[in-house]
Amino acid sequence: MSDEVDNMRLWRVLETIEKRLSGIEGKLEKVIRLEERITNHDQVINKFGKRLDAGDERIRKVEMWQAEHNPEMIITTLKANADTIDILRGKIGDLEDTVNINRGHKDIGKGVLMWISSILAAIIIYQATRGM
Repeated sequence: MSDEVDNMRLWRVLETIEKRLSGIEGKLEKVIRLEERITNHDQVINKFGKRLDAGDERIRKVEMWQAEHNPEMIITTLKANADTIDILRGKIGDLEDTVNINRGHKDIGKGVLMWISSILAAIIIYQATRGM
């Protein structure tokens, strides 16, 4: 009888140990998954971080080159653009002034053409009706 009681106690102890080991195993699986995710995130961050660092370095080099080699480029470009704008304004003003002149020339041309065509039409009618 005492052997049965001892066996029962052993089985209970083994069951509690098994439950604890199962819990530990589940927690270890979660830790391993978390560690894998962290490693994956670290790899991604390193990959894109290096790309960002390389881009920042290129931008810095370009800005430094521009500052060292041609600091007056922007001012020169602005002055050239302002001169070009002034020239274009003058040309637009000239075009606006000559619009009415061009229209007048076209109207005179139309009048002369109508006058010549009416004379030719009268001559053709006269020639056609002369023999009748």
